[in-house]
Amino acid sequence: MKTQEAIRILMLSPCYWRLKLPDRKGLVREFMASYSALELTFESAVNRKRTHT
Repeated sequence: MKTQEAIRILMLSPCYWRLKLPDRKGLVREFMASYSALELTFESAVNRKRTHT
């Protein structure tokens, strides 16, 4: 996920706009890290399924 994509998603939340800029940057970093962790988990599950079939 690109930074712009994460910001686009987070901008949909009214809470995002209440944060100060440094807090927004931290939220974007945290969101991207969570997304990456989820993506890796999903990919490993798909790969495991492929090797077991």
